[in-house]
Amino acid sequence: MIKKCFVCHTEFKTYPSKVKTGRGKYCSKSCSDLVTLIKPGQHIGIETQIKKGDKLALGNRGLGCWNYKGRIINDQGYVLVHTPNHPHADKDGNVREHRLVMEKSIGRYLTKIEVVHHINEIRDDNRIENLMLFATNTDHLNYHRNILNQDAVIFDGAEEVMPNARRD
Repeated sequence: MIKKCFVCHTEFKTYPSKVKTGRGKYCSKSCSDLVTLIKPGQHIGIETQIKKGDKLALGNRGLGCWNYKGRIINDQGYVLVHTPNHPHADKDGNVREHRLVMEKSIGRYLTKIEVVHHINEIRDDNRIENLMLFATNTDHLNYHRNILNQDAVIFDGAEEVMPNARRD
């Protein structure tokens, strides 16, 4: 099958199976690299310019992915939600969903030292009844060692245990 390169517009030969699976757009690796490494607004060919907002310019994960819906699952299995204005968002503007669910339930932002625990230990099960809030990571680890002080639990999955507890 003969195709035209997206970048340099030269004709090249490719297999129909590559085109069917979304590959076979570029005549060479160097043309492919130009598209994935380019910055929005930068010229890459005689007639081609990637405009701000083009998905090709943003990459293939997260914001640039064609089926991105505002949530991704990280390597550890936690669901990340894109909320760039959150005070504890990471450098990419993402916050772990279980922390957002807990914040909504108790009506305030969590502090950096507070730990949200999944009761059934399934990291993408972020139902409020499956979450517990601990004041510190030490309290969380003591819970796993079965030597928990009950004063350390702020929210136990059903109701707020210490309604005015705010440790800064």
